[in-house]
Amino acid sequence: MNWPRISVITPSFNQAPFLEATIRSVLEQDYPNLQFGVVDGNSTDGSIEIIERYRDRLDFAIIEPDRGQVDALNKGLQRADGEIVCFLNSDDTFTPGALFAVGEYFRDNPQDDWVMGHCVFIDAEGRQVVDAEWGGDTMIVTPIDGLAHALLRDKAFVMPQPSIFWKRHMLEKHGLFDEQLEYTFDYEMWCRYLAAGYRVKIIDRVLSNYRLHDQSKTCALRHKQLRDHIETERRYARHLTLAQRIRLYRGIGYRQRQLAVMRGEARKQLLRRPWWLLSRQVREAVLTGAAEKKDKTAQTRTWDHVYEHPDARLTADRLQRERGRQRWRTLRHYLKQQYGTRTLRCVELGCGEGDLSVLLSQQGHEVTLVDFSEAALNAARRRFEALGLRAQFVQADLFVYATEHRGQFDLSVSLGVAEHFSGAMRDRIIEAHAQVLREGGAAFISVPNRHCLPYRLWKLYLEARQMWPYGYEGPFSPRELKHAAERSGLTRCLTYNSGFAAAVDGCLLLPMTGRRRGWGDGPAVLNKLGGWEVNLIGRRAA
Repeated sequence: MNWPRISVITPSFNQAPFLEATIRSVLEQDYPNLQFGVVDGNSTDGSIEIIERYRDRLDFAIIEPDRGQVDALNKGLQRADGEIVCFLNSDDTFTPGALFAVGEYFRDNPQDDWVMGHCVFIDAEGRQVVDAEWGGDTMIVTPIDGLAHALLRDKAFVMPQPSIFWKRHMLEKHGLFDEQLEYTFDYEMWCRYLAAGYRVKIIDRVLSNYRLHDQSKTCALRHKQLRDHIETERRYARHLTLAQRIRLYRGIGYRQRQLAVMRGEARKQLLRRPWWLLSRQVREAVLTGAAEKKDKTAQTRTWDHVYEHPDARLTADRLQRERGRQRWRTLRHYLKQQYGTRTLRCVELGCGEGDLSVLLSQQGHEVTLVDFSEAALNAARRRFEALGLRAQFVQADLFVYATEHRGQFDLSVSLGVAEHFSGAMRDRIIEAHAQVLREGGAAFISVPNRHCLPYRLWKLYLEARQMWPYGYEGPFSPRELKHAAERSGLTRCLTYNSGFAAAVDGCLLLPMTGRRRGWGDGPAVLNKLGGWEVNLIGRRAA
């Protein structure tokens, strides 16, 4: 059987604790037509001794000073003679049979030039783990539609580097990795291939393990990654249509502001770009002299503060108003229509005080409340005890919880969670809802409405007065929420708006009286045009 020749290049520098596992994962593939080379930049931690131990089984080993990872990779790729090439970093590993799966695909599909497969996260000991930042234990690749998809990221975009293989003739035609891009050199090459018209195909299996360890991410890395992403996006903007280019440059502008804040240069940049004062992130950095913290510890402190001393009277009043709102009435009608009187197993992800969980429990359903804020869970627990209701309370990262409790619930709900995340994390919040559902289960998600002008004015006013208590909050449009839900695997998605009167009252633009004050829905036609919340109900496909 004629197996195509595959060249695997491993750049190495001071990764001795993991290097041997990487080398063995390649050699133990027992692939019959393999070229395997290791390029080391004169490590000082014992890596060279490991390489020498396996030298007789390597096709080549280059041990000499280099200018970094990209220089090492290019040295190895220049020695590659395989029809297919790839690189595997010295802390990652291939899964058993990965090279046979790749070789078989290219043998059976000679017209294809570029493929990728899935990737799982492992820890320093090689155990499969959940990456909280990613939101799961596996990077499932997504179909890539073209260069605009890669640059705009307007839908899920996942290309796990250790699971990507391409034909050597692409290197010969389009060049090696760009050494100027220290942290996005591979992303730039994928954009280069997409701009040239190549399309990447998918092998539907896990091909590699991506190792998470203490040295794999640093603060400097985030700065330089952002800088290199901006450079790559500018480089390929000319390949887009005018409308796409405008959208891309809006994103580049946001990333430039983010980079300036991270570097503490926001004030200096205002002399050149005074319009940056329109950005809340820049305004806060200028006023405080520091970048906004968005790590998990800071988020936890934010929500602990919000729920540390809840007002019992306001909480009870809010629940009473919620019971009469369109948001709850529509959900209750939907559940009765789809599931009849059956008792459902429900989970509220990012529960806060658990408004929806209380209403569901009062309907006779089993509920579990999940939040990473201890203060929020304590407030919810006291509330359930006061009402004589039973529930399970779990303090956990909802991404980890969703992975560990995959397919266990009939209904997942959240009121105001996804908007507190940005970028791809917004999609992963929606995916967590789909992940915990059984086949045929339903998800209910409520988020602020980007098209609600009173809400936007109210939020801007509180931010300007430094009275906004909820940290980062990016509202959704109905279309954006629906598309995110559909990408996560939810089907038959229904969206509706609610709470226009509440937004108006919150903004103090129009006096509202009676039982609607503060939490009413308002006229139906105004809710359709610009209610405070966008609500979505979707089903996980059976």
